[in-house]
Amino acid sequence: MIVAGVLVLVCALITAVAFCCLKPKGYTYQGKTVEEWFGEYRRQFFYPTVISSDAESAFFEMGTNALPFLTSQIKQDLEPSLLEVWAQNLPKRFTPERYRRAADAHLAEVILASMRTRGIEIPPP
Repeated sequence: MIVAGVLVLVCALITAVAFCCLKPKGYTYQGKTVEEWFGEYRRQFFYPTVISSDAESAFFEMGTNALPFLTSQIKQDLEPSLLEVWAQNLPKRFTPERYRRAADAHLAEVILASMRTRGIEIPPP
């Protein structure tokens, strides 16, 4: 009985490690995925005390390789999911950031507009 429990635990641990380590990565630039660069850009955009233009320049260096992610942010459903509606009833410290999807869609539009002004050709959707 103990051996079976240990075996199940080991299998669960191996599965967890496999999911963490083997998740598919999208396009990367300087060792970070487009999603990670977007998170940094979000922090710089909404919290201007962060003084760094690394994320902004990363999007210009990635160019059209960042388009699939940016367009997915714009095209996503902006309505809150059932889980998000339920989470709004939790105490404030447990609730996720509100309006995150709309803000991310707007931020993706800002990045695309900046890319266009710098001469990167953005194909129509």
